[in-house]
Amino acid sequence: MLATAAPEWLMSFPEINLLCVGEGEEVVRDLAFRISEGRELSDLPNLWIKQADGFVIRNPIRPYVNLDDYSADFSLFEESRFVRPMGGKIHRALPLETYRGCPNRCTYCNSPMHNRAARQLNRVYLRRRSAASIKREVANLIDQYRANLLYIVDDDFLARPRQEIDAFIAMYQEFRLPFWFNTRPEHCTLELLRKLKEVGLFRASFGIESGNEDFRVKRLGRNISNSRLLSAFAQIDASGIQYSINCIIGFPFETREMVFDTIRLVKQIKGYDAVTVSIFTPYRGTVLRDQAIEAGWLDPEALTVHTTASSMLNMPQFTRKQIDGLMRTFPLYVEFDESTWPEIEKAERFEPEGEEILARYAQAYRERRWGGAMRAGRGRLRF
Repeated sequence: MLATAAPEWLMSFPEINLLCVGEGEEVVRDLAFRISEGRELSDLPNLWIKQADGFVIRNPIRPYVNLDDYSADFSLFEESRFVRPMGGKIHRALPLETYRGCPNRCTYCNSPMHNRAARQLNRVYLRRRSAASIKREVANLIDQYRANLLYIVDDDFLARPRQEIDAFIAMYQEFRLPFWFNTRPEHCTLELLRKLKEVGLFRASFGIESGNEDFRVKRLGRNISNSRLLSAFAQIDASGIQYSINCIIGFPFETREMVFDTIRLVKQIKGYDAVTVSIFTPYRGTVLRDQAIEAGWLDPEALTVHTTASSMLNMPQFTRKQIDGLMRTFPLYVEFDESTWPEIEKAERFEPEGEEILARYAQAYRERRWGGAMRAGRGRLRF
């Protein structure tokens, strides 16, 4: 994705002399054959090639692949690659892509960048696999790799026409292999979730990101009200599926008070078994990255890091230290009554008293949630 979002920037590094802009399935195949045959690479579509004099050949983008024509090959992976903990158990799990792209317009995500790039080429980036193709892929993952859990890697699994979901359910009855997906809560109904659970839905993840309704709509591009979110989660809870909630803090223009709007919203949701919180990562190609740079809060040359690392933004209204402190205490605020919040606030501070309070509440959290089975890691809770 980075090569597609910022190829010029990548080519500015002396260590890089070859990259692929766009999809790579056919590029990798063609590149391997040409190298093995000693053939010229300079006209290979999708490749950018830096020559000895520094000139960069920028080849045109080839047509997007037909997802039904491809099947994943994991034969070169170590067996340990398939071992994955999920829902308190260890599984032999493999990924499954049922569609590529995303119809949503979240400003913190780089998926919309692919849609914009496709429109410039008079193409459509969003493509969904047929039920027949998915069936072949699932059978292959079971037969070739002995998968006992599939994690569907689509950005938003249920963001597809209902007839396609029904076709998936009808097809998947043959397997009934446990599977996980990520989707939006507003796509869910009790009837739909029960049908999916019947054929193998093991668990799901739902992103709410921010609990401040105005901020979520105007800044994040998530046009849904808190009341509708709560109504959707009531349906999800009633379905009996296991699920987790994903939140992000440290967005551009966000404040500490807005994070507590998120915390209070999560506290109203019932039935989830895990809350994950990440710090906003300004990926290239995202709207919010550009806005953060324009506001003077981010170095345009900054290289993004992992989503649980410290904030990369330098915002006056919400400092890096404040964001880092809330990152490590967020689950505690969600778990414990507001009467404890003044003490938990002290745990946001990276000092001896804060560390002692953090350790004490972390232990209480583990005992409440898992009977003390989980451990805290170096000043930051791991969930």
